[in-house]
Amino acid sequence: PDSLLFVRPITGANDYTDLFPHLHLRFDQNENRIYRASVNQTLARPSFRQLNPSTDIDPTANDDDGLVVKGLTELNPVKSTNLELSVAQYFGNNNSVSFGIFYKDMSDNIYRLTRNVQPSDPSFFPSTALVREFLNADGAQVLGLEFSFDYDLVSISEILKGFNVSGNFTYTDSEVDGIQREDANGNLFLENGQTSLFGQVPRTYNLSFGYSLNKIDSRIAWNRSSNYLDFGGISADPNLDIYISERDRIDFSIRYRVKPQWTLFMEMQNVFDDDSRAFEGDEALRMFYREEAGRSTWLGVRWSK
Repeated sequence: PDSLLFVRPITGANDYTDLFPHLHLRFDQNENRIYRASVNQTLARPSFRQLNPSTDIDPTANDDDGLVVKGLTELNPVKSTNLELSVAQYFGNNNSVSFGIFYKDMSDNIYRLTRNVQPSDPSFFPSTALVREFLNADGAQVLGLEFSFDYDLVSISEILKGFNVSGNFTYTDSEVDGIQREDANGNLFLENGQTSLFGQVPRTYNLSFGYSLNKIDSRIAWNRSSNYLDFGGISADPNLDIYISERDRIDFSIRYRVKPQWTLFMEMQNVFDDDSRAFEGDEALRMFYREEAGRSTWLGVRWSK
C-alpha cells in the first residue's frame, strides 16, 4: 500500500547452555522435628513480548505526546542461586509450626524502563515521547524469613472438633543493581542498591479459618500484601516509579456433599469488594490508578466418581 515506506528485516539470536545442580538435605531429629536445607539454581527465560524486536509506535497515546514500546532480542534469561533453611515442629493432632530463612542471588533481572525521549523527527512527535523498553539489570539479592502454622482446634476442646486455623507471614528485604536512571541533565547512569526488587512484596500475611466435618467443608481466608514496586514500574526518574499499594482481600468457600458423588459448592472471591491501587513515587501525592475488580461468586454442583 501507499502508506508502506520501507520494510527492514530484523533478526536476533541468543544462545546459552546451563546446568542446574541442586542439593536437598533433610534431618529428622525425632518424629516431631524436621530440619531441611536446600541449594539450587534456576533460570527464567524472557517472554516473547520482551524479546520481540519490533517497535510499536502510537503517536496519539500519552495525551498525543506519543508512546514507543520496544522489545530486545539480546535479553538474557534471569538466573538465580537459591538457598533455604527451615525447621518444622509437629505436635498434637495434625498441628505444626515452622520457620524458614531463604536467600536468592540473582543476575540479569528483566525490567521495563519508562523514560521521556526527545524525538529526532519533530514532525512525527511534536514533543518528547514516552519510551518503554525491556532491559537486563545487573542483578539482585533477596533475603527472606517465613513463619507458618497449622492448628486443629480440637486440641483445645472436643467441642471445637472440625475447626482449624492456619496462617503464614513472609518478610523479604531486597535490592537490585544496575538499573538505568536519568540525572537532572538527562544523562543516563546505572543505579546500584537504591531500589527494591521489582515485583517482590516485602511483607505478606495469610490467615485462614476453616471447618471440615462430615458433609461440610468451609473456609474463610484473609490475605494482606504490603506496598511493592511494580514489575513494569521502573522509570528513568525514580520519583515516577510505580508502586502497588497495600491491599487486603478476603475469600470464602463452602462445600456440602449431598451424596458420595455429588457436591454443592459456593465460592466467593474478594468478599468485601476491596479495590487495588497504584501510585507514582509518593502514595500521598500521586495516584496512578484505582481498580475495582468487584466481587466474584460461583454457585454450582460438582460430580465425581
